[in-house]
Amino acid sequence: MLESTQLERVHIRYCNDIVLLPSVRQQTQNNFIYGELGRTTLLSFRSYHVIKHWLKMVHMKCTKYVNNNTRSWVVLVRELLQYLGFNHVWMQHNVGDENMFLKDVNQRLETAFTEF
Repeated sequence: MLESTQLERVHIRYCNDIVLLPSVRQQTQNNFIYGELGRTTLLSFRSYHVIKHWLKMVHMKCTKYVNNNTRSWVVLVRELLQYLGFNHVWMQHNVGDENMFLKDVNQRLETAFTEF
């Protein structure tokens, strides 16, 4: 997790360097910087791709990748889905229209992680 926070700091510094002009103050909020560039946090980006990968695995016929560890990454996916308000997706393992679901996930991730 430490590398993740450090990487996030490097990312926002880079975004600041791109956006900030001499007329803009150095104390500009991160949400403004992300919005100006049309970007989001790296945590949001990673979370989106983890859920997308989980959806692919749910639709697989083969179970050779199933791991019965007590704290596997799938438990973290469940917690993430619950946090975003998608507990029904976890329970049913079905999302209906996958593209629409992923757009909704992306929107909720952007909203959730900009509140931090």
